[in-house]
Amino acid sequence: MHVSSASGFPRRQQFQTVWYITLILATDALDDTSVTSSILQECANINSVWASLIVEECSRLGLTVRAPGSRSSPLAIAASAHPRITCIACYDERSLAFHAVGYARGSRIPAVVITTSGTAVSNLYPAVVEASQDFVPLVLLTADRPTELHAAGANQAIDQVNHFGSYVRFFFNLTAPTDHIKARMVLTTVDSAVNWATCSPCGPVQINCSFREPLDNSPQIWSRSCLDKLDVWISSTQPFTKYIKVQSSYAQAASYGLTSEVERMIKNSKHGLLVVGAIHQEDEIWAALALAQHLSWPVVVDILSGLRLRKLLTSYREYEKNFIFIDHFDHVLLCDAVRQWAELDVIIQVAWELSFLICSEYSLTEPHVAHIISEVVGSDTVLFIGNSMAIRDADMYSRGLVSCTNQTSQSALLCQGIHIAGNRGASGIDGLLSTAAGFAVGCKKRALCIIGDVSFLHDTNGLAILSSRMGRKPMTILVINNRGGGIFSFLPIAEKIDSEILGKYFYYNHHISVNELCAAHGVKHLLAETKLELHEALLTSQQDDADCVIEVSGAINTNASFHSLLQNYAAQAVSHAFTTLSQFSPPESSANDFLFKVAKLEYSLYGVSLAAPSTSADRTLSNYVRQGFILALTLDDGSTGFGEPGSLFPSVRCGLEMATLNAIAARQKCTLLGVLWPQPVQINVKNQQPASIDICALVDAEGSPYEVASTVSALVEEGFRAIKVKVGRRDDPREDGAVIKEIRRKIGAEIELRVDANRKWTYEKAIIFGSLVKDCGLQYIEVIKPSVVGGFENAAVIARWAHIKGKLAVVSATFETSLGLSSYVQFAYYLEMRSSEISQAVDKKPRICVAHGLGTYKWLKEDLTLDPLVICRQPKSRLVGASIDDADRVLCNFQVNCNAISRSSVEDSISTYHLGVKVDDCSYVIKVQEMGERRDGNTLLFLHGFLGTGEDWTPIMTALSGSAKCLSVDLPGHGSSKLQSLDGSGNPTEGQSLSIEVIAAVLSQLINKISTGKVTLIGYSMGARIALYMALRFSGQIDGAVMISGSPGLRDEIERRIRAAKDDSHAQSIISFGLVPFLENWYSSDLWNREHPSYDKIVASRLEHHDIHGLAKALSGLSIGRQMPLWEDLKHCKIPLMFVVGEKDEKFKSISQNISRVMGQTTIYEAVEVPDCGHAVHLENPLALVRLLRQFLTKTS
Repeated sequence: MHVSSASGFPRRQQFQTVWYITLILATDALDDTSVTSSILQECANINSVWASLIVEECSRLGLTVRAPGSRSSPLAIAASAHPRITCIACYDERSLAFHAVGYARGSRIPAVVITTSGTAVSNLYPAVVEASQDFVPLVLLTADRPTELHAAGANQAIDQVNHFGSYVRFFFNLTAPTDHIKARMVLTTVDSAVNWATCSPCGPVQINCSFREPLDNSPQIWSRSCLDKLDVWISSTQPFTKYIKVQSSYAQAASYGLTSEVERMIKNSKHGLLVVGAIHQEDEIWAALALAQHLSWPVVVDILSGLRLRKLLTSYREYEKNFIFIDHFDHVLLCDAVRQWAELDVIIQVAWELSFLICSEYSLTEPHVAHIISEVVGSDTVLFIGNSMAIRDADMYSRGLVSCTNQTSQSALLCQGIHIAGNRGASGIDGLLSTAAGFAVGCKKRALCIIGDVSFLHDTNGLAILSSRMGRKPMTILVINNRGGGIFSFLPIAEKIDSEILGKYFYYNHHISVNELCAAHGVKHLLAETKLELHEALLTSQQDDADCVIEVSGAINTNASFHSLLQNYAAQAVSHAFTTLSQFSPPESSANDFLFKVAKLEYSLYGVSLAAPSTSADRTLSNYVRQGFILALTLDDGSTGFGEPGSLFPSVRCGLEMATLNAIAARQKCTLLGVLWPQPVQINVKNQQPASIDICALVDAEGSPYEVASTVSALVEEGFRAIKVKVGRRDDPREDGAVIKEIRRKIGAEIELRVDANRKWTYEKAIIFGSLVKDCGLQYIEVIKPSVVGGFENAAVIARWAHIKGKLAVVSATFETSLGLSSYVQFAYYLEMRSSEISQAVDKKPRICVAHGLGTYKWLKEDLTLDPLVICRQPKSRLVGASIDDADRVLCNFQVNCNAISRSSVEDSISTYHLGVKVDDCSYVIKVQEMGERRDGNTLLFLHGFLGTGEDWTPIMTALSGSAKCLSVDLPGHGSSKLQSLDGSGNPTEGQSLSIEVIAAVLSQLINKISTGKVTLIGYSMGARIALYMALRFSGQIDGAVMISGSPGLRDEIERRIRAAKDDSHAQSIISFGLVPFLENWYSSDLWNREHPSYDKIVASRLEHHDIHGLAKALSGLSIGRQMPLWEDLKHCKIPLMFVVGEKDEKFKSISQNISRVMGQTTIYEAVEVPDCGHAVHLENPLALVRLLRQFLTKTS
């Protein structure tokens, strides 16, 4: 039991002390019955008797006690004399009352507050209101003067009857102690009060206790007859009264009926929403989490639910399949349009009703602080969040899900909640620090408290409670110090009141030192002014075994502006997303309507003549040709989009994105701009000017300064308002400087002038040039070439960064034809609208539209289409530009100029056939897939892993078939391959083995049938072991071998025996129970990346095996436990080898390192780690593997 006491002393003493007393429940060293008897026998007077009975009964009920004040001396003395009570000094009734509220929040056990008479009782009022409003159990023992001293001018006497009015669940006024009243009345009063406090609805109760003199232990005769009929109670350890909660049959039926009704609603609903309100116990948090996982409904959670911040206990893929948490969604439910769009059948709400202010988004505290809360709170830590700014910001900006770094839970659930509390009953800012300290005591865990500076200053007496460290673990208090109450800066009042009045009477601007306050109370203080300092401070506080206050320094105006910026960005993003969803998901659409399946992808090589050499081309050539590719991407509904990639990978991605966007636009019957920036359908306004973008002209700086300046002047006359001059062609940058100065002199200051050296200068030369043209008004821009940066998505990210930094983002071409230019015109206009929105978000005037770098159109003598893009003076601006509508015309009606096509792709077909081979006394029919023709002597044979088939390699074979003949096989026991007896019956013999030696012999014969020369083996996992074995044993047939996630075998004989036995057991389970349960167990290993998008598809394909018995034979016979290790053979290998492992595959990364040590320094061996993948490299990151295989083939050839 815990007791706080402002212990009573005779009134002649001119000071008051508050004790915080801890009653420790029964220990082994004490006999409870003898303790009770001894306490009563030692009572000096009747006051002491009643006080001892009250304290003992509280102890038996397992309650906590906090007590300040002189008039309460009998209770305080009784508590201090109790052998199971430890007393700790403190001094403020308000803080101790809030501490009691916090303790009850954490433990769900009511705490007892003992206070003296007079205004000390009134000091409890804020905590009582909070407890009442938020259903926190609390027992108030308010000491009082006897009746005869009321209304008689006595000191410290006020009317305490029903002092808290309707905020208490129960009030009882105890008469002054007397031996004429049976003492059991005291016990029944305490028991009744506690029952009222703990029964629903829980809340505070008050027992007003009058005491006459003497208040100390002065002897006074009292009759022991008042203890009659207490013998049983004295001889036991149980409370005097036991309340048995009996539910009537009617109530039970009503409860069952309500449960049945809820169950019926859930079963009959098609679309449900689970709303989880505030939860105060960890077992209830787990229960709510289990319900969410069972229902698989979207879940909306309150910040105090314990589920707003969650720790991930499994892979994100598993979590995502079971939970859909929608954080900070309560205000969305108030919107009729959104409710109708969501089409929810039923909303189930768990725990208390949600109540958020409409202005909850107007918060002050640093969003970064809230964002990292879930990262720093471990499973052994609880979180207490203060009111006003702190809790709103935590709800708005905290991360809903983070990985658990120190997972110890064995729960079947996939994540765990974080226990969070706050004073949301009356939502005041008083007593928060004290409540947090009590909450830590009640939870018996470390605690992190986040509050604002005004809240902190309002409860500095809570620092005294911290310094007492009563029976709890260390606390960290994070104080967001904005030097005042900044919430008012977000309210309408801030715009209507003079700033001086606002700062003085609303913000309460202050310069109080948090550091000095902490020093005065002996509490450690850390100041954090940067993210790094905050991270280090939090780390330090977690490692120390002492309380710590971390002060996060900020300013009202700065944070208000940043919050406003975030809110504007969020509003824009939601609006854009909602418009997109509305456009791309017609009524009664499903999730699959957001997925577009590609049916066909074709490419052609084109060449078009240029009127002049490109700025980076060899100028000695007489014929200038632009070569590139055109992609035609067709969706499953026949919609086709075109893209224009180059030959480098970033450009390939750009062309693929271009084709994809144009295909989606064709499917949706909109423009490419409409896909990037969906807008509600608007009625066309008569005489509305068509949208366009300005074009920047491109000039090569060859010739004298006068000649180049004259060329630029002609372009200005033509209608260009921006000119980019290519420099860096001359050896001396001073010559380029002279050209730029002459251009500026000739065209004046109004024309935008840009220069581009294409990285041809050294730093020193650039400095020389810059010093010469520093007065020429050159324009700083961020040039973005989508074909160079890897497509529209990457380009949009770069442009957004530039816009936020206040820079100009210019879309630039790399001599694309009208297809690429038209796509870039629409993309550039999209960026202009994004820039305008960002300007609105930061309350800045929109910039004038930038001139984009698409002037390369002048280089095109021919075009890829018969109806090219028209770039000319625009009617509205009279400047050279490109019309958005004209760009859409080119893309929608795109027709290829066949004269420009030099070669078209022919889709490589896969040839599938079966070949029979005989080894020893067995016959094998092997399924073979073949693609491509043998070029440069390259024939590739792909070997899959256990449970795989030859089809696993189809994407990689397709990528390599242009330069090599590619074959894959279904290894014996897998896929469509068959094992047969020699009599042709199709029934394999029982003794038929599928050892690595047998499989190698089968493949050796197969190689002789499919190739006239050597082959390169590419094997994965089990196939990798086979490939390595053949490279070492059949070197006459092998050019080289690539082992993906493979091993040379187990060196230790005992390990081999254990592994062989395990694989035999697995093989038997396949035969006995089938593939489905086996696959569930097989893919539960950490080897597999269950977060990969194709994981489910991969696992499903593993069921496509015709011969289960053959598969079991393969698992047993090809077990790594039965394979002799090849480590020593590696040292003598003469064939090029490459070992490939995934970045996340720790087991095989270690094996690869061991192989490297064995092989030593040799040119025929290479080990490569592929990023962003695990064990199944060829499935998880095939593009990276294709690159490696190309490099390996080039090297070996």
